Formats: sequence, structure tokens, C-alpha cells
Amino acid sequence: MRVYDLTESLLGPDHHKQYETLNDKYPAGDTEIWYAIGRRPQIDKNDITKSHVLVGKVQETNPKKIFGMMQGELLSPQGEAGTLLRNVGADHTSMHDGDIIRTTDRAFVVDGSNILDIQTGEKV
Repeated sequence: MRVYDLTESLLGPDHHKQYETLNDKYPAGDTEIWYAIGRRPQIDKNDITKSHVLVGKVQETNPKKIFGMMQGELLSPQGEAGTLLRNVGADHTSMHDGDIIRTTDRAFVVDGSNILDIQTGEKV
């Protein structure tokens, strides 16, 4: 038996399927995940689409949990998110500096190893 056939038999035929949306990986919700275009762009609070691309919306609302969920080793361990990220215009897999998490009532930005409330500047 070839390695590919063995992998298919153990993991199933869809183990390497590309995500069409973020909700192929995580439950859908109202929390928006925005990835920065380039490194640390100037955020236009009136038009976030000038500096960021919407990756998707998830059910989780805790910014720290979302940051962990959006790291490449969890989000796309076999490259499953590659097509999705390219299609939305993202140039990185793991959430990093300048990326934004927007819940129904608050917005947060990744700043190094911190997550900051955009309105107050306070660490989460």
C-alpha cells in the first residue's frame, strides 16, 4: 500500500480539503476576524477595508482564544486555509501584529504579544 493510500484510509478523503470559508473550521458567529494588509497598517476606523481584509466570522468572542485559534498550526496544519486566505487577499496565515478582532460591541488589535482594546488601549 502506498503512503498516500494509507493516509487516505486513516484520515479519510477530505483530510486535505481546502476551506472555502473560515466556518469550514470554526462555528459561524458575529465576531469578525480582520487580517492586516501588510505590516501594521494605519487603521482607518471609518473604513477598515482600506487596511484590512475580512477573513471570516466566528462564534467565539474571547480575543485570547481567537488569537490562539488563528495561529497556523491550529488553523491550517495541512495548508487547508491557503485558498481561503488567498481568496480574501490575506498575505499571512497566523494572526499577528495589526490584525483585528471585532465583536458586536468591542474591537481589539494584536500588538506584539498583547491584544489591546482599540478604544481604551487596555490589554485584554
